[in-house]
Amino acid sequence: MKAVASTATVGLLAFGVVAGSGGTAFAGPGPGPGPNPYTLITGCTTAVDDVAVGYVPNCAAVGGVIEHPNASIILGVEATTDALATLIDDQTGQGLTVSWNLICDVNGIAVETPGSYQVTATTQSPFTVIDLQAAVGSPDPSLCDVETMTVSTLLPLVGEDLDEAVPFQIGAATEGITAVPGEIYQQEGTTAAGAHAELCADDTGNGDAGAKIQAFQCLNDLADPFVQSSTGQLVHNGDCVSVTAGGYAFLARCAADDTLEQWTQATAGGPVMNTSTGTCLTAPSVQNGIQLTVKACGNAANQQWTLPAAAVVPVPLTVSALRAALHLK
Repeated sequence: MKAVASTATVGLLAFGVVAGSGGTAFAGPGPGPGPNPYTLITGCTTAVDDVAVGYVPNCAAVGGVIEHPNASIILGVEATTDALATLIDDQTGQGLTVSWNLICDVNGIAVETPGSYQVTATTQSPFTVIDLQAAVGSPDPSLCDVETMTVSTLLPLVGEDLDEAVPFQIGAATEGITAVPGEIYQQEGTTAAGAHAELCADDTGNGDAGAKIQAFQCLNDLADPFVQSSTGQLVHNGDCVSVTAGGYAFLARCAADDTLEQWTQATAGGPVMNTSTGTCLTAPSVQNGIQLTVKACGNAANQQWTLPAAAVVPVPLTVSALRAALHLK
């Protein structure tokens, strides 16, 4: 896994003095399967405590890398008390704007996607969802870096108007659910010496799209781990296990609506059925290097697979969870 260095900065364009302009990093909620399974990727907050004229950057949050984000990244922006209403009510079209640059490792390359979101009404959701399948082409990239995240607000207010808003805090955070990679394996393998061994679905050469999915003794190496996404895909290196016209398993670029890339398993440790073909993932032999196929589903031992745990289905974040992550009062 290639590590990507990142920084996230938040700027406030305002008639105000920023308290603690160096910024403060913070820890978010999670992880866990409870009401908020998300973990913090990056973010920061600032406080405006007095009325004055000037432009001061408010804070910088270092970091922003998440490995195996599942399906989406959620970004939230929030202001304390009634500050947002005060900042918006007298300013048509004004409010808080958050911008970011998303870089994800997919198919062996870095896919870069910038974006922004503006909150211009108190009735508007403070959250926006970055759909990873749409943004970078994979429901589970190997790694994503949320960098150069900035939050700004334009406050063309004077004297008493601004005085109504201060003191206030503004913050933004990006959060995501991390999927847990694991092996796709069965108990039918043998070693070169004939001893019993687990047999894995293996990405030949740890390759990207186009690589064959082969049967190979489980070695716990980089070619073995897959993610079972919450959208029914088996993902490795940001690419998805698919099936050729001849019924052979291989790695393909992920496509959200391609049912050849969607798999289901009715019983843990049982057959894994391809949604499009209705046939099941099969190891034709226990011999290392034999490409996996799909065959009519049955109870044969060479169709019984243990899959990594399915990734958590993304759930909506709440304002209270965002405030907790940002330590907003």
